[in-house]
Amino acid sequence: MGAARALPVAGTLATILLLGTPALAAPSCDDLDEQGFRDLLLQLQAGIDRGDLELSREVVDSFQEQIPCLTFAPEPRRWADMLIGEAIVRFAEGEPWEPVMATALRIYPAVDRGVSSRHPLAAWEPPKTDMPSTTAAAGDGVYVDGLPQRDVPSDEEVHLVQRTDGRFWNSVRTGPGAPLPTGWTAEPVEQPARIISWGAFGLGLGIASVDQAPTFVSDWTPTIGAGTRTAPAIAAHAQGQATFFSPFGVYGRATAWTWSESPGIDAQIAGIGNWKALTIGAGFGTTSIEVFQGPETPVVLDDVEVGESRTIFLPRYATGMVHLRGGRDTRWHAGASLGFSGSTQRGVLEAHLAPSQDGGGRWRVGATLEWTRSRVQEQGRSQAAVEVGSVRSALHISRVFGEY
Repeated sequence: MGAARALPVAGTLATILLLGTPALAAPSCDDLDEQGFRDLLLQLQAGIDRGDLELSREVVDSFQEQIPCLTFAPEPRRWADMLIGEAIVRFAEGEPWEPVMATALRIYPAVDRGVSSRHPLAAWEPPKTDMPSTTAAAGDGVYVDGLPQRDVPSDEEVHLVQRTDGRFWNSVRTGPGAPLPTGWTAEPVEQPARIISWGAFGLGLGIASVDQAPTFVSDWTPTIGAGTRTAPAIAAHAQGQATFFSPFGVYGRATAWTWSESPGIDAQIAGIGNWKALTIGAGFGTTSIEVFQGPETPVVLDDVEVGESRTIFLPRYATGMVHLRGGRDTRWHAGASLGFSGSTQRGVLEAHLAPSQDGGGRWRVGATLEWTRSRVQEQGRSQAAVEVGSVRSALHISRVFGEY
């Protein structure tokens, strides 16, 4: 027997998704987390202590550029420290420093001013003013200067305004000449353009079944009815995806099954596009199929005992996939893929639930259903073909790493 080759259809689909849309990619934005923020603050304070104005200005400019990349709300005290450092740099360069200094002192009056008692900034106090007027009401998930707020501050003051959906943060800095865009706090939180990746590795226990039907009459190629060869099976699987400073990236999945009747493997890779919680993609894969030949009960032929043999083929197929994820503290994930070629059809359904977070990853439980159908034809005999198939299902426990 020989496996019919799948048509090489899908390679260009993944290439189009991965390489054909550079103009749509948003500018890159490396995450600025709490540790990164503290490192910038320490560099700024070190530059001021050494009198290194050039270094201090570089740190201030670097932080300004990275404000859209914040992944958290800085503590008011730390945010005030950053503003004080900027005020000192502005004072040294003859730029307006009062709005920045005023915000720092209002949100944290006990902030260390970072200068000697004889410095003009040491005794300066912000002018008395009423509570800042509001330009609009803020919704849930809006932070101002590190604290959740229900009101948007005045456009004439320096503030860090952020919104979050529990996973992603959007951040802007307001001030004289830089008002908050109208309606900004009410807009949906956008996923920043950056490298985002996750991977999952797990084991499962389930059942697997094979069937086989030759299209010709044969005493040597048996007919195996659906359900007649079914047994417990152990499964291992891995999957993951990455996007690269844009909604576009790559997804991969692999499974391996072991049981006495029919071990199986499958692997696929796809170019993907993300829109919020939805992921769609197209690519290609390969899967294993088996053809059984010979008597199930060994017989003696010419003084040689002959039993059933199995031949494994690895046909290729084009595939399309769709995944949907959601939830905050408890994450859920559902996915489906369908593959096809001239001789093979392959399908996967899966659903997972990750009820808790744990450091850089989390545990999840789930279920998968996989099936394969293929037609294997004997070379040189157009009428001699075998329809083979398998169905495998399992309950899984997995460990997920990355931004899932």
